[in-house]
Amino acid sequence: MLLWCFRAPCLLVLSGVLAHGALYPCNADIRGINATDHITLENPFQTPTNIFSNGSGTWTWTLITKSYPVDDHNSTDLEQHLRLTIEPEADLVTEKAYLGCGAILHGISHRSRVAGQDVVGSDAVSGFCNSALAPRCQEMLLNAAKGRVFHNQFSESDSVQPDRVCDPLRNMLDFSEMSECKDEVGADWWIEPFLWAGSPLMHARCPIEPGPSNLTRSVYTWGQSSYNSTDLAAYNNLTTLIEPIITVLFVPGHKGLRDDTKWAQVHIMCLRTGRNVTQGSHPAPAQVPTSRGEATYLPFTRLLLVCFAVALSWTL
Repeated sequence: MLLWCFRAPCLLVLSGVLAHGALYPCNADIRGINATDHITLENPFQTPTNIFSNGSGTWTWTLITKSYPVDDHNSTDLEQHLRLTIEPEADLVTEKAYLGCGAILHGISHRSRVAGQDVVGSDAVSGFCNSALAPRCQEMLLNAAKGRVFHNQFSESDSVQPDRVCDPLRNMLDFSEMSECKDEVGADWWIEPFLWAGSPLMHARCPIEPGPSNLTRSVYTWGQSSYNSTDLAAYNNLTTLIEPIITVLFVPGHKGLRDDTKWAQVHIMCLRTGRNVTQGSHPAPAQVPTSRGEATYLPFTRLLLVCFAVALSWTL
């Protein structure tokens, strides 16, 4: 049974497919990792002044599906972690001039999710986005995020909770703008923002200590769910999930900020944890599940199953 509360922090999935929020520590150790995917970017953020004015080095974003045994031993909890490693070391916490915000687009269409499994369509800059999203859709998402940080105030005061600092990105899109992504998103898409750089991280739920560090740290966690050996729906869902993630580094807007001092740089990436399944974990699923319990075969078997897919669509 599903209870969807889109665009509100109350998304709950009783059937164990997807849930909002996390109950586990942000920097959980490497044990229990079922599957991963990563992307490495060279000098992704070249700031005009301060922190990355001489270049930002090598950034590796890693998406992890991680499991935790439950006390009754009959089921396993799992969730997704987005982690970041920077070489050489960088201090993303005490930086005052810039903020780093991210936005996860939940709810892409099943067709886009199937297309996003295609390793052939992946690239070194955006992961699986070129397979899952049309160029016009990617451009719209990037422009929407950049426009939001240019035209909205982002408060860093002590009275604002760190997990609310990036909230202006929650409404960065409206339904008219989504016309550019009408083939890529489902009817119930929504945006989940998160903070990944800036002084508010010192007061976050999982606080980051100030000072340079190149240690891998967990940036955000989502997708909490449960599965067991007789019901792998949640596991199959999280290891085939494709969710565009937009990251923005920018000068926080405030009243009186001149247009010539505004600056933002934005990137988009689409990672799929099922790309690299850890030895000993359950094998990657051969099908992409849907919310109705159906499944669509992955791209490498698509040509062999065209007739079957057409016949199946007529029976639904």
